[in-house]
Amino acid sequence: RLRTIGNPQQTAAGIEQQLGPQMISVTGVPETSHFARVLVAADYRMKRVGMGVEPAPIRGLPPFTAMMRATGRGMSNALPRWWLAPDYEPLLRDADGLAWELRGASVKAVAESDFFVAGQRQKTVRPDAASQKWAQTMTERYDDLALAEPVFGQLQNCMDLAIVAALVVGENLTEKAQVELPMLLGADTLQTAQLPAPKQVAPKAVLLKKGRNWMIPCGGIQINAWEMVQQAEPSDSLASVRSNTAVNSRFKQWWD
Repeated sequence: RLRTIGNPQQTAAGIEQQLGPQMISVTGVPETSHFARVLVAADYRMKRVGMGVEPAPIRGLPPFTAMMRATGRGMSNALPRWWLAPDYEPLLRDADGLAWELRGASVKAVAESDFFVAGQRQKTVRPDAASQKWAQTMTERYDDLALAEPVFGQLQNCMDLAIVAALVVGENLTEKAQVELPMLLGADTLQTAQLPAPKQVAPKAVLLKKGRNWMIPCGGIQINAWEMVQQAEPSDSLASVRSNTAVNSRFKQWWD
């Protein structure tokens, strides 16, 4: 029901109080895992940089708020959304499905916009120009960002791990390679660290001098590893790579 910003600090505090704690949702991986921690931390950092709450650790990545304009369909009811997703070229595979190659591994920011109309949220496929520009800029600068901010590098590692895991399970590679991995896949599997599951985060309101316009950014991280495995393409060159790098039977590998 606000019509004017008034005292910015008081208004921001009032908005944060009304919003209350923001609930965190993690699906697909154990919420107590380090993997989940990386997903949440990268999403949280992305939003704070995008909203201008914290400066980006690299040049050339201004906050989304600096790109926004209060024109057109009206930022007055906009709900810009960004999320991070794998940005890979199609995987390559040999004819036997025993040699695979991950290509062009990176991360992209994806944008879309929702709008509130008569109190109801309406989803749109096409993002507004500012959301699209910010997502494109973050995608272009992601490699530099991953070097400057370790959590973004860890996120790409997690995406690689998810794709390889989906590949091993989906293509039944352990049976094809006639190998057993009891430490990882057996009844007595290797136990990973159990961390406190992130459940909620304090709200943060950012007020902009854009007329009477209000915005609420949101987003997340999405990894569809199964889809990437299904989109693999055949390659004749991988057969020779596999034969050249096969482990010689005279040598053994182990770890304790």
